[in-house]
Amino acid sequence: MCSRADSTVTKYLHAFRRWKEWADTQAEISVFPIQVAHFSLYLQHVGQSSQSKAAVEEAVNAAGWINRLSGET
Repeated sequence: MCSRADSTVTKYLHAFRRWKEWADTQAEISVFPIQVAHFSLYLQHVGQSSQSKAAVEEAVNAAGWINRLSGET
C-alpha cells in the first residue's frame, strides 16, 4: 500500500468502504471483484446523492487502485 501517500490511501479505503456498504444493500452485487455494470450503478448513485463530480472521481480512482493492488487490472 506504499504506492500512494498515507492520506490518499485513507481516502481510497473510505471510498471503497462506501462502495461496499452500498453493494451490501443491493441484491446479488458482489463487492469484489468489481463488476463494471454494478459499479456503474453505484457511480450513478454517488453522482445523484452527492451531486459532486469529485465524489464520483474519488470512487473511480479508489476502485482502480484496489484493482491494481489485487492484480485484477
